[in-house]
Amino acid sequence: MHNISNIKSINKDELEKRKELYKRLVMEDGDITELELSIRSLVYLKKNGINTVFQLMEPNEKEASILRGMSEKMLREISDILEDLKKGIED
Repeated sequence: MHNISNIKSINKDELEKRKELYKRLVMEDGDITELELSIRSLVYLKKNGINTVFQLMEPNEKEASILRGMSEKMLREISDILEDLKKGIED
């Protein structure tokens, strides 16, 4: 598993590898299982038909409704991971 939250404490080669991973996850409909989500969040998302990182980043109306139904803790977890993911792409 990749630790998205420690992006500032890694060397340049590792940073480049992670940037490529992040771009692939977003651009190629990467599976959400490649993110460091809790089992609870993964099960909830998969059970409700959310399987890709793209679906999390740009939810359609149905997916947005599913996300609104999540617990505060799960939403915060997903939000933090997506924020780190976007930073990894932009850096």
